[in-house]
Amino acid sequence: MTTIRGPGPGKGGNDKAGETTPNASFVDRALADIRKKLLDLTRRNRLLNYRPGSRSLAVVDELPDEVFRSLFIENQTMYFVPLPEPKEGEDNTADSESGEQDLFTGSSQPVSPKKKPGKNLNIRTDDELPTPQEGAPPANKHTDQFLQTKLYAADLERKLRKIAGDALSAIEESGTNILYLAIGFLEWYEDENSSEKNRAPLLLLPVNLERSARDPKTYTYRYSLTYSGEDITHNLSLSERLKQGFGIALPEFDEEMLPEKYFEQVGSAIEKHPRWRVAREITLGMFSFGKLLMYLDLDPANWPSGSEIAKHEIVKSLLGEKRQSDGNPFTESTEIDTNPSYSDLLLVLDADSSQHTAVIAIASGRSIVIKGPPGSGKSQTISNAIAVALALGKKVLFVSEKLAALEVVRRNLDMAGLGDFCLELHSHKTQKQKLLKDIETRLGRRFQQNLSHVNSFGQLRLYRNELKSYVDLINSVYGQCGLTIYEILWRAERAKGRLPKLPSISMAQPEGITASAIHERIQSLDLVAKHWLSLDGKTASHWRGFSLSRYYYSDQADFELTLNRLRDGVSQCIAAWNIVPSDLVSPLSLTIGDQKSLIAADSVLGLAPIKLDQLVIRLLSAPGIGSSIDISRNALALLNRTSSEPKKHHFASLLTDSLVDALSEISVRAVASRKGTSGASHWQELCSDLQKNIRSIGQICSDYAKRPVRSLDEINDYRDASRLADKAPKGLVTYIRHQMLSDDALAMLQKAEKAAVGILLTEVQLQQTFRLGSLPEIDALKSIHRIFLLLERHVFRFLVSDYRKARREFKSINRTIRLPAAGTWAGCLERLIKYCESKSKFEKHSLYSETFGKLFDGLTTDWKKLRAIVEWTNEVGRLVKDRALQRVLLSQDQASIELLAGLYAPLSRSACVIADQLTALNGQLEATAKWLTDIHSTEMPSALISWLIDEDTLERIAKLRLVAAQIKPSLAVVLESLAQLEKFGHCHINLVFGVDLKIVTLQGLLSKLDQWLSSLSQASKWAEYSRAVEKACDIGQGPFITLFESGQMKAEHLSTAFEYAIYNSMSRKLILETPKLRDFSRTDHEDLRQQFVKLDRRILELSRETVAYKASKHHTPPEGVSWGSVKSYTEMGLLRHEVAKRKRHVPIRQLVKRAGTSIQAIKPCFMMGPLSVAQYLEPGNHNFDLIIMDEASQMRPEEALGAIARGKQIVIVGDPNQLPPTSFFDRLQSDEMKSDDDTVALDDSESILDICLQVYQPPQLLKWHYRSEHETLINFSNKEFYDGELILFPSPTGIDSGRGIRFHFINNAVFENRRNRVEADAVARAVLEHAQQHPKLSLGVATFNIPQKDLIEEQIDRLRSVHPALDTFIIQQKGSNYPFFVKNLENVQGDERDVIFISATYGPDKQSGKVMQRFGPINFDGGWRRLNVIVTRAKKRVEVFSSIRSTDILAANNSRGARAFKAYLEYAENGGRFTARGEATGKQPDSAFEEAVAHVLQQAGYQVSPQVGVAGYFVDIGVENPTNPGDYILGIECDGATYHSALTARDRDRLRQQVLEGQGWEIHRIWSTDWFNNREHEIERLLKRVADCVRNSAGTARPLATPEPRPGQPIRKDAILPANQTGRVSGASNQATKQVQVVRTTSLSADQARKALIEFYRTKIHPNFPVQSRSILRPEMMEAILRSSPTTREEIL
Repeated sequence: MTTIRGPGPGKGGNDKAGETTPNASFVDRALADIRKKLLDLTRRNRLLNYRPGSRSLAVVDELPDEVFRSLFIENQTMYFVPLPEPKEGEDNTADSESGEQDLFTGSSQPVSPKKKPGKNLNIRTDDELPTPQEGAPPANKHTDQFLQTKLYAADLERKLRKIAGDALSAIEESGTNILYLAIGFLEWYEDENSSEKNRAPLLLLPVNLERSARDPKTYTYRYSLTYSGEDITHNLSLSERLKQGFGIALPEFDEEMLPEKYFEQVGSAIEKHPRWRVAREITLGMFSFGKLLMYLDLDPANWPSGSEIAKHEIVKSLLGEKRQSDGNPFTESTEIDTNPSYSDLLLVLDADSSQHTAVIAIASGRSIVIKGPPGSGKSQTISNAIAVALALGKKVLFVSEKLAALEVVRRNLDMAGLGDFCLELHSHKTQKQKLLKDIETRLGRRFQQNLSHVNSFGQLRLYRNELKSYVDLINSVYGQCGLTIYEILWRAERAKGRLPKLPSISMAQPEGITASAIHERIQSLDLVAKHWLSLDGKTASHWRGFSLSRYYYSDQADFELTLNRLRDGVSQCIAAWNIVPSDLVSPLSLTIGDQKSLIAADSVLGLAPIKLDQLVIRLLSAPGIGSSIDISRNALALLNRTSSEPKKHHFASLLTDSLVDALSEISVRAVASRKGTSGASHWQELCSDLQKNIRSIGQICSDYAKRPVRSLDEINDYRDASRLADKAPKGLVTYIRHQMLSDDALAMLQKAEKAAVGILLTEVQLQQTFRLGSLPEIDALKSIHRIFLLLERHVFRFLVSDYRKARREFKSINRTIRLPAAGTWAGCLERLIKYCESKSKFEKHSLYSETFGKLFDGLTTDWKKLRAIVEWTNEVGRLVKDRALQRVLLSQDQASIELLAGLYAPLSRSACVIADQLTALNGQLEATAKWLTDIHSTEMPSALISWLIDEDTLERIAKLRLVAAQIKPSLAVVLESLAQLEKFGHCHINLVFGVDLKIVTLQGLLSKLDQWLSSLSQASKWAEYSRAVEKACDIGQGPFITLFESGQMKAEHLSTAFEYAIYNSMSRKLILETPKLRDFSRTDHEDLRQQFVKLDRRILELSRETVAYKASKHHTPPEGVSWGSVKSYTEMGLLRHEVAKRKRHVPIRQLVKRAGTSIQAIKPCFMMGPLSVAQYLEPGNHNFDLIIMDEASQMRPEEALGAIARGKQIVIVGDPNQLPPTSFFDRLQSDEMKSDDDTVALDDSESILDICLQVYQPPQLLKWHYRSEHETLINFSNKEFYDGELILFPSPTGIDSGRGIRFHFINNAVFENRRNRVEADAVARAVLEHAQQHPKLSLGVATFNIPQKDLIEEQIDRLRSVHPALDTFIIQQKGSNYPFFVKNLENVQGDERDVIFISATYGPDKQSGKVMQRFGPINFDGGWRRLNVIVTRAKKRVEVFSSIRSTDILAANNSRGARAFKAYLEYAENGGRFTARGEATGKQPDSAFEEAVAHVLQQAGYQVSPQVGVAGYFVDIGVENPTNPGDYILGIECDGATYHSALTARDRDRLRQQVLEGQGWEIHRIWSTDWFNNREHEIERLLKRVADCVRNSAGTARPLATPEPRPGQPIRKDAILPANQTGRVSGASNQATKQVQVVRTTSLSADQARKALIEFYRTKIHPNFPVQSRSILRPEMMEAILRSSPTTREEIL
């Protein structure tokens, strides 16, 4: 029993609501204003003035006490029963609830409830229940399990279905069970003069209404009624109204009493009001007194001192007294990974960076607002926040009016092992047994501490830092270009893929080039390519090589004049050569160089000898003669050299016969060719003498050698040997040794002589001190020396005999009279010992003795003699190479040496004679030879030189000099004109003619000039190209221009080649300079990522254990009182007592009040609705550290303040773009009033979220969207309502795969009485098909108003009755976390299902056929928020059923909701694309990476799409499925900007890929560094992965999907059969599925079919079966047939 918490005596308990004192504070006045919104004590309140409606059901002919006993005391299940169908001839006396047109009479004939039933029914249909005395017989009538109603079966089923659905919706939306069995009513009046009677329920028994099995007699479903287990209450609103208005205290109901007793107490309380009475009635209906509880909860008088609500800081801030906060420093840029206090929070569920940041802000103790768009993980974030708070020892109150929100968080915490710390006090769930069972379970649990989480966090930080260091590095800016390393690597790769051949150009210091410089260079090369491609091929070939960079159109005349002048000069040069025989030289083949060489040779021609002898010219020019001259020159040089000169071989093996033969040839030819030339006999005589002398000197050597000596080299060897023999040291030749030949011998001699001198000098010095001739052995000296070293400084040394003996020895060898000072004796002896050792060693030197022989005699050696013989021997070795002569000289035979010395005089004389003769010969030859040499050294053509010296040389010299004189001015004109061309631009001769200028022929020059003159009109275009080239070269692009102009590169590849060169150079340098990149290993890095992922997941498990342990230790529940009266038990004493009991437990509110501290200690997280807070938590008795409110956009401030006042910190979670505050109960009242505009209860007032958004700035935005498995499901809302801020993950499959948006246009439908029957029928059939084809997928149906929702539920129920598969589907789904539902747009928020069917509801008007522009709540302020909710509920697919198209909604509609509705219909019509609105469908590649990898894949024959996605997150590259177009078999991602943009390592290296793989993606990751270092291997790996994916997908069909009509195509009724596939039906029994042929000969509309059935009834059924006709083909049966179209007997049954 719930007791009203009212103001106590003296606290203004009778004050009028909302009144404040004149001195009240601002907060007091604000609270009073807010409380007014909660209190309704007028006749509008159903609890004060109840009127039956479509959502209420009267129970008749029952006893209140028996009903109460069965339901509450005995906890039995009761069933509603209808009136029996009337027999033939009886009147229909039951109330009619259908309100529909009678199918058989054509008129609407509701039966009057005033009519009484036939006597044979034995049922009282009066609302007033019988008294216990009246209800006695029969004995079991009022004690059975049935509740009698006054409706027939079909009407009863319809009404109970509606009530059950609304009751369930109330629980799901508000968390409150508002379904009560009202027992007894008070009929009262506002005053004594009032004639309007009010009826207020007295006792409210909370109940559950559920559908049971089908009644085989009535073919309708039964409904059961059970007690819900919540507290029974009396009418709190009535109690307050009677107290305030009449001073009557309504008795409180004690659960120990029965209703009849309570009726008596109430009767006694109102006895002063004679017109008032207690009506003994029972009604099942919807009642809500939550606002009154919250009104009382906000009463400042109910809050104890120290906990005053008006002094609560957060409440004061929200009410406007000081709307300011300290700001929220935690934003998107918060560094999570770098701060262990942030990164090491004990999260128990996955959290992306936006969620993690929100949890950090909450853990910091700040009050914040979290904006959570649809599917962004609000529940995840709340669950993590609760876990962190529990770990910190905080007490948490989680408040949400939406049951779904509470249940999701509870499931999350259960999964995390923290459910034991949560207490659900949501109104409909607060059953005593369940609550106590939860407490008992918690008390029995023990939690263990796991200390490994500390080390795990440390290891995770290491992994995270390592991963972060790489991604930071690869995305760090390198050099001056402003690009990241990632961008540089992939720009190099992109350029590489575009080039057919890579340029071998590297850039020096590429890191110093700025981005603007790179851009400038690329632009310059693009400009070159542009101008080049504008030229025709002929123009380009004519002007190639001539840069007209300084030529402009105004220069055309001057340019043409210069070209013509140049051409004239060339022509004159050609004409000058006419005097030379044309068969010898063709003027056109002569080059510019030939012209220059002739002019240069003119001076040589003029220096020809005056007495030039033609014979000598011929001889010197003849073959072989030139070499003879060289022989004579070299021989002369050889014979004239001095003996001291080193021997140099200028030529090899120069035999004397060669010289003689050459001279003989000269002589013979001179005689034969003299032709009267004087001096020819002199040439012959000179040659003969030379021959004779050369043979003579050769004979001298031959005679000595006893062999022929013919080589001048040999002759000179004999000459040198004889000279050395003549110089041999007299008397010393016997001491010659072969060792002396070495150059080392001289060095050794010098060393030995120097050592000897040093020793002798030492000896002289020592002789002054010592008697060197009488020295003892060296060992004796050393012994004396040792004694002196030991004792000479000892005081008592004279006592030592050895010392005295040593002293005597030293004195004996000392020459001086007076010995040296005693302390110096050892030093003196040391010098003496060294001398003796050096002398001994020198005299015994074996190498000296071996090298110098007997001449070495120690210190007494005759060094002069030894030096003479060594130097002479060494000279022999250097100059005489002949071995025989060397042996003679070294033989130590004096006679042989003297014999050889005898040759010296004759050989010297003969050599002098020959030298004189050769000098004379050469003198005569040199003049002619020099001139010929000069002529040959000119650059004149060889043919011209041959012609010149062949004959008549002097005459021909004159001709050539004449030609030179003529071409000289012409050539000057040519060269000057060529120079003048430079003012128009540089002429690259090598490029123009392919050769240097000097070898350009006159003909070639003339042809090029003709080309230039003919292409003069194209010179301006070429000039533009030339200027572009020059500009490119000026900024360092010359190498690329060179490659292009040399034909190694195409123009279109110029800028790409530069990009490759600059970025490749950067890439190589930065990799070499960066060890982390140089040593990067993909396998190691991916292993690190896997270790991170594994440990991160493991830490979630460890965190759960740690949080559970900490939460269990933070609070110790007080023992309280556990003795005396049970009513005095408190805290743990009370809890243990109640847990041990099995029934008759204390009310929950009392339990929470008396044991609240203990409950909070063992269950520190309370989960409640705002009504439950007011109902169960007494002000000031239960305080919390943290208040979390979810779905805050739907919570009014007056509903939230009570919970907020119980906490120190608040976290408001919601979405201002979703549903505003609405009242479910008010909507029910509105619907019962049958309003036509759906707007009566839609008060888009300010929510607690709106207020908090003004106070707590900035809000935390949850950006990641998780719900939608296809981006089209959320993309519309993201663009329309969230400005594209959400991060959406793309799906790898298209709409044909069963995901995304489908649009079904319903033809021939009308919108009538706020319903669209044809559309409802289509939706119901689609639900049937879904149940048959996709029973594993959860399903929800959303409509745009309540009547359409009711209609669809009715249609589905009718299909359930004939399709077991549908019934099974709904029953199975009901037991899951995501049961099937049909809801309207006002209460669908917070739900999500795999598939959502949306019934657009509105359609053409039945009368006019036009679409009225009234779209209910969508039309009004906030309508777009409702649309946002309804279109974002699906995870896999949304199917829109609409009887209107987007074009039916006027574009000029001023309502944002209507405009958004129009846009969404258009979006759905286009399959979830914005293309019809002019938006692009795809994105261009976002980076060089995408272009490069896409190029590789395209080259391999695969189709790829860059930047797959729609908003927030894009897969870098998607590889399209070749067998299923529109699907992607592989996603490729890299480590670039998108990868780096992740705020945490968890986002980057786990969650993103986890979400993508959850969407169905296969992900292949490419690491830039690995690709750059191992490109071929990475390409091979990529192509293998793609091939594997193609192979795996080849035999995989898409998941089954509902057949989808084309946009705009109406749904055919035969498109959805009641079976698993076309032509198949399902039997109701276990029989095998039968194959049937569905034949549809005609197609009837619903109206036509209905008329045909009515006619069939009138003509066939009614005449033949008059009695049973009311049961056969009755209206509801006919509707079922029309809806389900059964084709077999089983389907009908």
